[in-house]
Amino acid sequence: VPDSSSNACEVCRCLNGNLVCRARTCPVVSTTAFHITTGRGGCCPTCDGCQFGSSTYDDGAIFASHDNTCLTCVCSKGTVSCVNKPCAEVACSNPSIGSCDCPVCSGCSYNGDTLYEDGQFFNPPDNPCRRCSCYEGNVLCRDTRCPVPDCAKPETPSGECCPKCTEAIHKCCGSCENCFYLNQTWSNGHRFQPNACQDCVCINGNIQCVTKACRPLSCPLNQQGTCCPICDRCYLDVENRNVASGFSWRVSECQSCRCDLGSIVCSTQQCPMLDCPHGMLTYKQPVTPGECCPHCIPRPASCVAFGDPHYQTFDGRMIHFQGTCRYLLTADCSRAAFRVEVENRNIGGDARVSWTDRVHMTVAHHRITVDGFYNVMLNGTQVPHLPLLIKPYIFIDKSANTLLINTHLGVRLSWNALQHHLQVEVPSSFKKKLCGLCGNFNNLPQDDLRLRNSRIARSDIQFGNNWKVLGREMQSCPDATPYNPCDGISYRKRKRANNACKVINSDLFAQCHQVVSPAMYFSACVHDVCACGGNEDYCLCDVLETYAAQCRRAGVVVRWRSSTLCALNCPSELGYVFDECGSPCKRTCANTNLPPSVIEEQCYMPCVSGCQCPAGMVEYDGRCINSMDCPDT
Repeated sequence: VPDSSSNACEVCRCLNGNLVCRARTCPVVSTTAFHITTGRGGCCPTCDGCQFGSSTYDDGAIFASHDNTCLTCVCSKGTVSCVNKPCAEVACSNPSIGSCDCPVCSGCSYNGDTLYEDGQFFNPPDNPCRRCSCYEGNVLCRDTRCPVPDCAKPETPSGECCPKCTEAIHKCCGSCENCFYLNQTWSNGHRFQPNACQDCVCINGNIQCVTKACRPLSCPLNQQGTCCPICDRCYLDVENRNVASGFSWRVSECQSCRCDLGSIVCSTQQCPMLDCPHGMLTYKQPVTPGECCPHCIPRPASCVAFGDPHYQTFDGRMIHFQGTCRYLLTADCSRAAFRVEVENRNIGGDARVSWTDRVHMTVAHHRITVDGFYNVMLNGTQVPHLPLLIKPYIFIDKSANTLLINTHLGVRLSWNALQHHLQVEVPSSFKKKLCGLCGNFNNLPQDDLRLRNSRIARSDIQFGNNWKVLGREMQSCPDATPYNPCDGISYRKRKRANNACKVINSDLFAQCHQVVSPAMYFSACVHDVCACGGNEDYCLCDVLETYAAQCRRAGVVVRWRSSTLCALNCPSELGYVFDECGSPCKRTCANTNLPPSVIEEQCYMPCVSGCQCPAGMVEYDGRCINSMDCPDT
């Protein structure tokens, strides 16, 4: 049977037919209990509340320990149990240990053992290269950057962070100017290399060394005895290939390059200063193939026909000849490579004076004729519009008031029909090969009056008549006779002509006097003004423009025109402006998209005077327009 008893303090059970009873064992009551009771029907005493120290607490009460504020106690059925108080969470990463062994953010701990005060700096024992500080429970650290030691084998002393040079022994010698290093004495200021990677110098008893910095390479190749890796080849982007170190090549006539241990080193040839003798000039472009530096060549020659008319020969002699026929101006009399003829006609009603009215040129089996209205005939057919290019022989174009003809021979012609001004330029290759009114181009003006039979004429008239072009249409053209227009006019008119032409000798042209003598042009000016009669201003301006053109050719630009002297009015309503030295490379809608170098290949005059389109504008249909407004072609 189960345990049973009528007495609550006994426990009975049936054992082999006998009822065996024993007294119930009661648990020990805590001495901290302040109220012990058996309870109704109970046998064993129970606790109701606790006594802790001098205080009593109800069952289930939680309270702090009186003798240890870090403990929290609880009363449970007369028994008091105490545990450590829980610590509050902190926001710092390296807190220190405060009261009750709880972390606090005033001060820091490092690696769990060492405590540091707030604001304290320290080097961790396990890492001398790290510098740390404590701030409100947080440890902030940064690593020390060590300087590069100036020696090949630096060592780091125990307990220190940075490596140091230990093999250098510096001794003060005498006045402390010399240095003792690597068992050797070095004088003050002496530079040396203790190894392949260092450059050292002795300064007042101290050795200062700098270690070479090696640049990064895309093709490193270590070589014994060198400090830094090297390259044994160079890559050429243009040719997409590698070349060995030491290989050299030419980039242009003036520049060459070589491969030097992975680096491309280029050098430009330095040209010496040239001082060309008289009659020679510095030849720069086009450069002879394969050559870089300029050299001296014979100066190109220029012959000018102007006024009524006057001819300045290739060798600089001035000839006055007023014939009214067709004449050989100049030609290649050795190989007949080219020929230039001029037609003169009377000025007004005076049959004794004339000016150039038409120009004929023969070159490369082509016949070119230009007249006083800039009409161009090619092989008997009128050219409808310019520019005209016959590759590679002839280029013809008009810029301002000047018509330009350029040939493959280097023979160049410019024609200002309004002022009857013609200029022919020939290269030095035609020296001593020419004949005609422009002379023989041998740098001797004394023999420029040479006739067809190689004799020297006695006068300009005899010389000019001798070079009349023979032909059926010229048979009826009479020879010119000697005539000076100033002889047949009054003293007042002669004086007026002299006064008008004095402007050539004035300060207005002073900057040009040193390069182009004004004497011959003054004489020609007086001659023409005397012949012009009532049109003196026209003849005066013709000669002044001729002299100004020669100045421009010599590199001196004289801005001589004014509102009272030979004013040239350009049609501003069409967009034109006057330019004393405008570009001969006229920009038009036809060539506006071409590179300037392509246009300039055919331009040879330094500049021309006349009506030009302003910068940024191009010529189209007789007016200046913005290049963006050119019609599509």
